Amino acid sequence: MITTTPRLVARTFILCLALVVALGGDAPARAADKSPAEQLHAAAVAAHKRGNLRQAVELWSDALKLDASWKYAYNLANTQYERGEGVAAWEAVRRAQVLGPPEKHLGLVVELQSKVRALLFKDHALLVVDTKALPPGSVVSLDGARLEPPFEVWTTATSSTLDVHAEGFVAFHNQVVHPLGERTDVAPRLVAQSVVVAPTGKLAITGPAGATLWIGGVERGRLPLAPLVMPVGTTSLRLERDGFVPVERDVTITAEQVTALVLQLDPVVVAKPPERHDLTVPGWIIAGGGAALIATGAGFLVWAGDTQDELEQLNGSPEALAKFASYDAYTKHFQDTRDAMDDRALAGQILLVAGGVAVVTGIAFILLDDDAPADGDVVGVVPITGGAALVGGAKF
Repeated sequence: MITTTPRLVARTFILCLALVVALGGDAPARAADKSPAEQLHAAAVAAHKRGNLRQAVELWSDALKLDASWKYAYNLANTQYERGEGVAAWEAVRRAQVLGPPEKHLGLVVELQSKVRALLFKDHALLVVDTKALPPGSVVSLDGARLEPPFEVWTTATSSTLDVHAEGFVAFHNQVVHPLGERTDVAPRLVAQSVVVAPTGKLAITGPAGATLWIGGVERGRLPLAPLVMPVGTTSLRLERDGFVPVERDVTITAEQVTALVLQLDPVVVAKPPERHDLTVPGWIIAGGGAALIATGAGFLVWAGDTQDELEQLNGSPEALAKFASYDAYTKHFQDTRDAMDDRALAGQILLVAGGVAVVTGIAFILLDDDAPADGDVVGVVPITGGAALVGGAKF
């Protein structure tokens, strides 16, 4: 039988209270004691849950600067992948690999790397430079920019200029073609200068950015370019760019010296085409007006003919004479009708002549239009009795 005393109860209560304080009472204090990197990590997680991916990227980038942890690099890469920032995500996930994730999380890193690679291969090419065979101290450059380990470049271009330099070795220079959506591996090798007899110099070209340089008929890349190692002697070069007049020049390379050359390109001047005069439309209008005048003139002549028939009926007709009160009235009506006939006939003749001139003028305009004459077209003036006529013809 176990008996308790007030002193034993008091000791038990104090012991339990101490355990509570030791195990859980200092939780807020432990939270406040988190490292700055962990605090940034917690803030990044919260921002990611809220959907603020840009802020999450900034916070994980800052955390990674304070503490090189694979966890921060992985979360940074995953968020950049979600934002579609393929190249940045690739660099972050590669760093997560280098920092050594635990074996149980290694699969997550490999899976993320595969997703980022698939995203980049949609519109990028991966160029990998194998430097195992290069001597120590080799400098690798791509399109004039120095590369650093692991010597992998994602690019949207389909070709790049690869240069490798090392003390005591002949420089490596090559144009590498790398199709989009594929990985291209290049393993450059350097040859010791002792086995090379021909001396070399350097050529430094300065010119408009983006212009393509050709040397000896071989494309060497787009400006700006790092100084090129060239064999001694005279060679031809060509600099070209869309919208500009190409420049061709001979250059002489001197041994162990840098030949500097500054080239400028002049924009292409497009000659203004000569002004053309469209005479077809006014030609048809004038010809149409002339046809209308001819038709009106013909109407007047028909009208004059009808008037003439009326005069013939009046002339010597007792029935017509009986309609008038006196012979003077008959005579006046006859003369007025004759005058009207003459006026109508004259107006008809004038309209016919004017219409004919207008039709001929309109046809001349059509034939003389800038776009109308062709091989075989004929335009000429033919003399006729009382004037001249413009005659035109065309072969089809």
